[in-house]
Amino acid sequence: MVNLLDKLHNDHKNFIKLFAFIELQLQYVKDCEVVDFENILNSIKYMKDYSDEIHHPLENIIFKYVLDRYDADQDVINQLMEEHETMPQLTERLINMLQCVVTEMPIKRDEFCDDLSSYIRIQKTHMNHEESNVYPSLYVHLNANDWQAISKEVNHVNDPLFDAPRNENYQSLFNKITSTI
Repeated sequence: MVNLLDKLHNDHKNFIKLFAFIELQLQYVKDCEVVDFENILNSIKYMKDYSDEIHHPLENIIFKYVLDRYDADQDVINQLMEEHETMPQLTERLINMLQCVVTEMPIKRDEFCDDLSSYIRIQKTHMNHEESNVYPSLYVHLNANDWQAISKEVNHVNDPLFDAPRNENYQSLFNKITSTI
């Protein structure tokens, strides 16, 4: 049942691909070039719909299981779970900004660039923390019985952007991501 952890790790790899696309678009904003704001908005909506509402809750189920049964990584896991609580607010802020841009309402370019850069940095730091400090420990501490118990608490949901069948709302974004990397 370690496949849950493999799925989370694969999600992180996909998020990195998504952030590469967003970072490219961010550079276009900074350089005053043509920007695909619609797909930046779709990217951040995807992070809300999938990362904030599916991926992080799945991690929280696993993390809570570990906290309840093992002494490993308590402080790190608690910090990551707190970050899971604050990240949706950053996501919503960006969605609101991007909806303004898409509907041609004025926003400050510097503020937008700073917020988007900060969001990417926070997300990447968070993932790196999980990948380097917690996931390896989960492979060591959790056995097949643990994964079976965890799996019973989990609703299995496909990634609407990267898994087939792909959600049609994300097809254009997927095409953009795969053509830029």
